[in-house]
Amino acid sequence: MSQVEIDDAEWANPDNWVLDSLYFSRRDSRPFVPKRGCDELLGATVNFARPAGILMLCGFLGFPIVIWWLRH
Repeated sequence: MSQVEIDDAEWANPDNWVLDSLYFSRRDSRPFVPKRGCDELLGATVNFARPAGILMLCGFLGFPIVIWWLRH
């Protein structure tokens, strides 16, 4: 089974979703995955089992805070 097939199977598994919006799968290699029930172009959610996904989320959220802090 290829990693793409594993990623797709993990994404489709309802046990990997909490409240239909939080995704947690160690076997899925992607740090961000398409949101459930939406077109792939409409957004993504973080795979909270991947350190890279968590670091990118912290960076996206932390960047505006650092900019604000530097200006004040």
